[in-house]
Parts: sequence; C-alpha cells; structure tokens
Amino acid sequence: MSRKHQVENTIAVDLDNRWLKTSSDEYELYLKSSKYSSDVIESLGIGRGIKEQLTLEASADELEALLGSREWSHLSLVAVSDHRVVLKSDIVRTAPLFYRVNDGEITVTDHLSLKLNLETDPDAVEEFMATGYVSASKTIFKEYSGMRPGEIVTISGSVKQHRYFYNKTFENAKKAEPDEFNNLGSRLDSILLEVFSEITKALPEGRRIVVPLSGGHDSRLIVNYLYKVGFSNVLCYTYGLQGNKQSRASRQVAETLGLEWHFVEYTEEKWKKLHDSGHIEQFIDFASRGVSTPHLQDFLAVYELREDGVLRDDDVVMPGHGLDILCKVIDVKNHSENLVESTVVRFEQRKNFNRKHGTCLFDRYRKHRELFPYGDKHFIDYLFWQENQVKYLVNSVRAYEYFGLNWSIAYWDRRITDFWYSIAMESKFDRDLLREMERRSLLHEKLQDIPFCDERVVNRNEKKKTSVPGKLKNMIPAWVTVALLRLMKTKVPLDEGMNLIYAKKIDRVAEIAGDKKNWPKRAANYFREERNRLPYQANHELLVRTHTMAIALSNSNKILN
Repeated sequence: MSRKHQVENTIAVDLDNRWLKTSSDEYELYLKSSKYSSDVIESLGIGRGIKEQLTLEASADELEALLGSREWSHLSLVAVSDHRVVLKSDIVRTAPLFYRVNDGEITVTDHLSLKLNLETDPDAVEEFMATGYVSASKTIFKEYSGMRPGEIVTISGSVKQHRYFYNKTFENAKKAEPDEFNNLGSRLDSILLEVFSEITKALPEGRRIVVPLSGGHDSRLIVNYLYKVGFSNVLCYTYGLQGNKQSRASRQVAETLGLEWHFVEYTEEKWKKLHDSGHIEQFIDFASRGVSTPHLQDFLAVYELREDGVLRDDDVVMPGHGLDILCKVIDVKNHSENLVESTVVRFEQRKNFNRKHGTCLFDRYRKHRELFPYGDKHFIDYLFWQENQVKYLVNSVRAYEYFGLNWSIAYWDRRITDFWYSIAMESKFDRDLLREMERRSLLHEKLQDIPFCDERVVNRNEKKKTSVPGKLKNMIPAWVTVALLRLMKTKVPLDEGMNLIYAKKIDRVAEIAGDKKNWPKRAANYFREERNRLPYQANHELLVRTHTMAIALSNSNKILN
C-alpha cells in the first residue's frame, strides 16, 4: 500500500505506509526515522515539533540549522506545499528518496522499481556492476535522481541540493593517548547507555528487539548495551552452515546473557525454494531501487523465522551497522599518489578486471573529488560512508521491511558519531582503540572472556596477490581457471553459506545475466570472465548484481552503449 498525494497535477508523492503522515496549514509532512518506527515517532510528538518550527520558504542555511541539527538528524522528511517540495535524508539515508522534474511535474518516491519502462544510463549500469551501487545522486535511470545521506533538497521550479553532514573526523580532533583510554572508554560507555536507554524507553510496552548476532564486535555491543540498560525482551538469531564458528560464538554470547537464540541453517535446497517461490526476484526489485545491490545475507534467516512464527509483526530488528566505519578510518598514505586511481582500485569489486576495456569510474570519482569540500585524507572514508555503508550495509534493512518488520539503527546517533569524530585519524587506522575500550569500559564482565570471530582481514586479497602461490595463480588465464573449476566442481565451505544462493538456480553464471544484447558492453565485461563458472564458484555479490541489472535491462525501453 502506498500513499499518493497530488496537487494541481504538478506534484506527486508516492511513499509506502511506513512513513508517518501529518499536515499543517502550509504543507503535508511525511516522516521516517533511523531510530524509531512511525508509531513511536507519533507518540514522541516529533511531527508536532517539526511543524511548529519548519516553514518551507526558509533559506538553505535556516533549513540546515533546524533539520540538520543533532536532534533531528535521525529523521528523513518530505514536506509538500502547493508549489514547493523540501526533502531531507538522515545521515545514513536509511529511507531512500528519489525525485524527478519533468515538464513542470515533480515526482517524489521512496521506491524505484527495476521494471520501470525507462531509459537506463549505461555509465550508471557499468558503475553498478563495478562497485555494487550507483554513486552520489545518480540512479540507473536517467530521469531520476536520489537523495544522498545528510542532504536537504528543495524543489520549486529548480532543484537545489545542500549537504548538512559528512562522515569526517573533526579538524580539532585529538590523538587518543594511552593514559586517556580509561576516560575515553567511560565517555563512550555513558553515551551508549544514554542512546540505548532512550531507544528502549520509547518502545511501547511488550515490544521486542531482535538482534542479528554474529561473532563480531558490532552486534555483540548491541546485545551488551541492551543488557546493561536492563532491556531483556530480546531475541537473537544467526545463520549459515551448520556448526560454523560465527554461530558458535553468537550462541555463547546469547546464552551468557540469558537471551533467546535461534539458528537458521543455510542449504542449497532452501535457497532454491525461495527462488522458485519468486521471493528472491521480488526482493531484488524491492531492495535495489535503482542504486543498490540487494543484501541477501540474512534474507533466508528472516524468511524462515517469519514462516515459523518466531518473529512477530511488532518486533524491532536492531542490526549492528556503523560502528566499524566510525571507529576505523583509512590511511590514504598507504595508497598510491594518484588518489582517484587508488579510490577506483579500492571500490571496484573485480580487482583483476582488465582495464583495456575501459571504465567510467575514473571520470566519476574524479568529479566526486572535485566536489568534495575537504582534504584528500578524508576522501576515501567519505566515499566509503556515502556509498558502501549507506547503499549496501544500511540498505540491508530492506530485508526486514520486505517481511513487514520494523528496525532501528543505533550507532548512527549523532552523540556516537561526534565522539568518534573527536578522535584524531591516526588513532583510528585500526580497531585497536575500540578493542581497548571494550576491555576497559564497554563490555559487561560476563562477555569479557568470549573471543570474537575476526574473519575479515583488511588486506587479505592484497596478501594473496603478493604471495608466490598468489602470483602464480594470477598468471593462469581466466578461461583455464574457469574450465578447471567446472571440471573439479569444487565447493568452498563458507561460514555464512552465501555461495549457496544460486547453487541450484542456475548451472552457469551466464544464465542469470539473460540476453547479452540487453547489456551495455562495458558493463557486460564485469562478468564476462565468469560466464561459464558454476554458481557456487562465483562471488555471490557478483551474481546478485548481475541478476539485479538483468531484471532492469530486460525492462528498459532503451539500451545505449
């Protein structure tokens, strides 16, 4: 169900029913929060507070002072009068908004279906295949633009964009010295206790929080602080191959805190059932919105827990997104002197892609650098926040929405972000500071001795390439590698079982791409070497990206190369 609003056939607003709708004499107002569901927004009187202060004729600076404040930074907003539209995204764009102005008609929506019969942008399609998303305010459709995180857009004849927030360490940030670790840990502990108390106290009585609990730091701190503020109505779940180490650590944490815990085993047959039922393709259309690779990681788990009646309609899912990017920054000194080249290499998913085919990424990222108002040392972190964090990790909440669940993102509260931005970059080149604060101040004593599953090595790919076996492997032609893999039919066991998603859906990667005539040539190059691979031998994200674009391109009314 969606709400539609039209005024004199010049402004059309189409939003789903998760937005809180209210109105004033001047405008209609739609609100959505990264922290609270619509019923909580209403009970807290947030809409009333906005209406008392917001006028649509305000200047950009006035809008930033109000809507960009710490108090309202968790809000996404659409305000519509008979001649003007004001759009505002929260600082991680948890509620995607898209707009177009065409022959005097303004359209605002929170969902861009891949099946729209619109002209696609071949550069945007290529970028999507290269990185997993379309950057900045672009979408795969030429007619539509999208909101960036931390942005206010006003539309009245012309479109004006204004950024009120960047993921950036403060210029006056101080280095974290060892003799200050106790004080820093105590400060962060107080902030987290305040934030989690605020979220839990706002929930209606009896409402439960559901935590996707891995063996890592971010989700463990979520259950840790729910426990520390005394909120016990918590359910945890994890998933993957039977007996994997992530699930073992997850279970140990949940049982130690006395929390309900569920495990969902991932198998080829279960993923095949989801494909056959149409859920996978429906979700891809629901979650991509013309800019993002759909996040399927816990899709099967949520589906099964809903089907079994474990998850309830009024549950609130609280994933641990954000802490990783806040507590750790990228040292650009470790990259080559050419910042744009370094950025492309870091964000392009296919590290072995043959550049003789050309790529639009260099021009795109060069423009991003020219428009970025701060120094080079912040640039890669800025893009990682604006693109990967927002359009992939945070966009994973679409899985909860698809199954009718509410969600809350705790770590992007401005009190938490400002704490991390106040610490100098050189103290955040790794996660050692977070680990030290966990040990001294953050983790409850019950959790201190449970090891973390730190599986993701920062430069794992680079280490493989520079080793002798890695160098020899890179010398083997791609077609030889593919032929050998198909012959051996080797299956690599992964903890989360993500290589099982398409294992019984297709026999080779080319099947998911559809008609190659639909594809812009440069975009098709990104799966060209993988076309004959068995699906469980290919990167699952490449398969999802290819599937996503195949749906879009089969419906586009014009393909340009």
